[in-house]
Amino acid sequence: MNRRWLVFLLALVTVLLAALSTGSMFYYVIGATMAVMMVLSFLSALVTLYSAQIGFQMPTVTVRRTESLPMQISVRHRCPLPVAALYLTLSLPEDSSTVDELVISPRPFFTTSLRYMLKCPHRGVYQVGVDTLWVSDVFGLFTLRRVINDRSIVLTVQPNVADIAALDLASGENGPESLAHNTDDMSSPSSVRAYVEGDSLKKVHWKLTMRKRELIVRQYEEAARPDTLIIMDCGTISATREMALDVEDAMCEVAAAVALSQLKEGFPVRMPLSSAQPLEVSGQSLADFGRFLTALTEVKFDGENPFESVLELETRRLMRSGGAVIITQRLNTQISDMALRMKRNGLKVRLYWISDSQRQEALTMLMRLATMGVYVKRVSPLCDWKERNLAS
Repeated sequence: MNRRWLVFLLALVTVLLAALSTGSMFYYVIGATMAVMMVLSFLSALVTLYSAQIGFQMPTVTVRRTESLPMQISVRHRCPLPVAALYLTLSLPEDSSTVDELVISPRPFFTTSLRYMLKCPHRGVYQVGVDTLWVSDVFGLFTLRRVINDRSIVLTVQPNVADIAALDLASGENGPESLAHNTDDMSSPSSVRAYVEGDSLKKVHWKLTMRKRELIVRQYEEAARPDTLIIMDCGTISATREMALDVEDAMCEVAAAVALSQLKEGFPVRMPLSSAQPLEVSGQSLADFGRFLTALTEVKFDGENPFESVLELETRRLMRSGGAVIITQRLNTQISDMALRMKRNGLKVRLYWISDSQRQEALTMLMRLATMGVYVKRVSPLCDWKERNLAS
């Protein structure tokens, strides 16, 4: 019901009073006509509201961030009386800038379809559907509302992944694990095999060679390849909601690019996520990259522990690591010193600062880290992902 209904009701009461006071048939006819209009208007809106059927169709439920997805909505109702329009309030991906209200005028007993492009500007998992249905009669007297809450489509928006150069971690030559390999007993081979052209003569097992009368070489256990540790700041971001979403997207896309580049080169990757519900993702080969993409799609930036504490904890678990990648939206002296400590421990270190700030103090820290051998890069969250040039 709206203001027009109140005006119409007041006019109807006035006409009925005039009919009763004058006894004129004209006023009775006018009053009866207005009453029938009101009843039919209400019935048309009510029957349409509860007989309406709404359906969805989408070609896929998994897209990459910034992509647009065609979505088709079909509406059908069984009310023979005419109505003005049906208004659908939609549940859409956050801050999609897509109009969240659709207006459809379907014919009775016929299915009307509407197709439009759904924008997906931020990574995450969203429930897409219809929240509310509104129906208005042809005279505009009644607008009835029905809560539907049909969010039957689960839409997954994954981070984009850029191609970047991998950290070159030679087996056994980087990180604390190199100290352990220096104590290997080279006189204790794991097995023996036939000589292959190119084998060093130092590996020849001369006693077995003389016994079998063919060249036999010792085969040593190959050192496991060092892993890459990706440490991403999952703490709450102090910014407007839209800016925070941009920063989250940039951080996840940098982490995804690093993980992909390392797995492509055959280096194992570990990625602890210190959100309110901590999670650690690990992978050995390119086939495991899906785990990282899923985790970065669903991760929440609601960590309660300071990032400095997270870095301190991870530095105690670097025995198998040959490289570390730090991704943060805040940069201070403690984080800078932690990166330098990792570098002094023999790791190859990268630091990505996700910010569009030009603070002189932070820029000075980046220059200091670069001169000490740490790869540093400032990534603007406002820049399109294709223009970030992470490879440089």
